[in-house]
Amino acid sequence: MTLAPQTLLALRRLLLGGCVCLAGYTVYEWTRPYVAPDLEQPLTQDASGLLEDVSAGTYDLPPLETFAETLERPLFRADRRPYRAPQPVVVRKPAPTPVVEIPLAEQVALRATIIIGERRIALLHDIVNDNPLRLSRGDNVHGWTLIEVDTNGVTLQNGETRARLALQQE
Repeated sequence: MTLAPQTLLALRRLLLGGCVCLAGYTVYEWTRPYVAPDLEQPLTQDASGLLEDVSAGTYDLPPLETFAETLERPLFRADRRPYRAPQPVVVRKPAPTPVVEIPLAEQVALRATIIIGERRIALLHDIVNDNPLRLSRGDNVHGWTLIEVDTNGVTLQNGETRARLALQQE
């Protein structure tokens, strides 16, 4: 179903007229001067006596016991139950994996360590294949992974077992 061009034109004019009316009302509201409420107007009968007591300095706060229900049933909690701190959770660190001191491994021998800034390299000798090796952290040799290099030696790990190769003093 299509509308005739005259009908579409009439609908557009009606829509445009409505937009102009809304814009005019908005401008009127923005430019209208603000009228402050009259503060001299007396309060309601019940509250006026309270205001006189406060201004005269004779008003005292009610005792705290009157607010006991507010403490027992807090307003801003969904369950309306008092806050109770959760029980602290004790987290125990796992025991460190013991390091086995090995002065000389049967498969490799440590020849030197090189430490330049963050870069750490271990120079090893593969006794089984009679080859020199240069390893960095994370490299493997005979199933052992190099995990630490320091000035006195290296630490290798195979599963849960750790082994320390000390630098030979000659």
